Amino acid sequence: MNANSLLLRSAQWTGTLLAGLMVLSTSSAALLATSSGEPIIAVGILSAVPGGERILKPVISAPVRTLPAAVGSPVRRGAVLAEMSFHNSTGAAGYQLQSVQSVRRMVDLQPNPGFDPQGPAPYLEPPTESIYSREAFALKAYSGAVSEMTSASISAPRDGYVLKQFYAVGDTSRRWRPFIHFVPVKQTLLEASVPKTTDALFPPGAAIRVDSVAAPSRSFRGRIESATVSGESLVLQIRPLDLPFLLLDTASPITLTPALRR
Repeated sequence: MNANSLLLRSAQWTGTLLAGLMVLSTSSAALLATSSGEPIIAVGILSAVPGGERILKPVISAPVRTLPAAVGSPVRRGAVLAEMSFHNSTGAAGYQLQSVQSVRRMVDLQPNPGFDPQGPAPYLEPPTESIYSREAFALKAYSGAVSEMTSASISAPRDGYVLKQFYAVGDTSRRWRPFIHFVPVKQTLLEASVPKTTDALFPPGAAIRVDSVAAPSRSFRGRIESATVSGESLVLQIRPLDLPFLLLDTASPITLTPALRR
């Protein structure tokens, strides 16, 4: 073997050795970062678990006035998801007004033999005066019933997400028919990938903190449900324990910090 061949082979070995050292260095850096409590940057996608949604239904049929909660956005328990408005029933007030007006018309048609068109206005007997008063009262009650607006709403039963809305603003909802598909937080899963060399730090059942890259002050706790090796990555399935800041089915940059063992 001549000198040139030895130099070429030496260069090849050196290149291979340097490449191996670079991979080892990258893996060691990731392991060192997580073991010291430093977060790992990843891209996460939050999805609803199939079959985990709940169907919310209205108790009345009424026009939809507002839909404050956007589909796929996180909402707190008790947040209003939809508002409906309707006029109060005028049935009782309308019946009362019609009855009083019927009596008043009968009074108006009764002849008054002592009436002189050129003389002073005739004196109305108390019963006649009372029917006009009752008509005015009934008319006021009916007008109030027509103008009075009553509202009803659908609220989030717990922290979670709106998956689907069956009505738009202006539509008339139907009583006991599906209005909103809602998924609680516990029925969602966050999927994220980390370096395969960190598998010892992300075992199933371990606690984890998820932070926003864009807004580090936003975070939530989670628990690792599964960890699967895929090539050089470790794919994590994380169950949120708090309401996430993430949108459903939207890839978002996040950081993952495993709970440190003591």
